[in-house]
Amino acid sequence: MNLSQRDMQLLTKEYPLPCGQMYGVPNSDIKTRQEMFRKYDSPAAFLDLSDDEQRRLIRFVCQLGSIHNYNPKHNSYTMKHLYRAFSYGSYVYNGAFKGAMLLRGFKVKDEHELNWTFNMSERVYTTLRHTLAKERAG
Repeated sequence: MNLSQRDMQLLTKEYPLPCGQMYGVPNSDIKTRQEMFRKYDSPAAFLDLSDDEQRRLIRFVCQLGSIHNYNPKHNSYTMKHLYRAFSYGSYVYNGAFKGAMLLRGFKVKDEHELNWTFNMSERVYTTLRHTLAKERAG
């Protein structure tokens, strides 16, 4: 997938490490925490996806409606699982999902959190969940 220089800067920006213990690694082991964050939770993880997976993820994120306020009911972690359900098992890391959301212009409430909250429409989320339930019911 061809990304603009602005998109690359958005994805590769140095985001803050979340506070608290992560990945079972002590807070004092900053280097390991940074490596793990980069692999699993940084928006730069989007770049590790194949072109085809990047396109599928962006297509999914395009269905999500943005609003002015942040939606505290869902975050990057819960949304990546909804994507997995819609893509029939395709797994992406939390960071890859964050990257796709940023590329589509969604705003982040607090970059210091591990799982980001976005300005995403609850109505669209509910519609997607109902669509998925109908698909599974046959």
